[in-house]
Amino acid sequence: MGIMNAPMMLAASSGDDVDFMVHGLIPLKFFGHKVWITTTHVTTLIVMVFIIVLALIARHAVLHGDEKPSGLQNFVEMVVEMLDNLVKGNMGRHWRPFVNYIGTIMVFIFFANTSGLFGLRQRLR
Repeated sequence: MGIMNAPMMLAASSGDDVDFMVHGLIPLKFFGHKVWITTTHVTTLIVMVFIIVLALIARHAVLHGDEKPSGLQNFVEMVVEMLDNLVKGNMGRHWRPFVNYIGTIMVFIFFANTSGLFGLRQRLR
């Protein structure tokens, strides 16, 4: 199984040939042991890069926004306020230090699960 077949293995197929196994794409030697870069690693990397690009675009929209928000800035502020209220409602008065951590986990799980709708193999359950 070579590097040339890697993009084909990331796409989920339909029908009788559905395979739910994690396949190794690239073998690496690490301290005398063979370690594989798998389809799950590649899918996680794609999701992380997508989230980072989205966060940079949102940051630019918020920093260069007007006093009266519109469009993307409105959406970003709505999501941040929703996460703040969710964490505050569940954690009580000690919510502030945890909001970034819990928000990051929620956004990652949302996009990792949504990536399965677009043919990437990883789904977090």
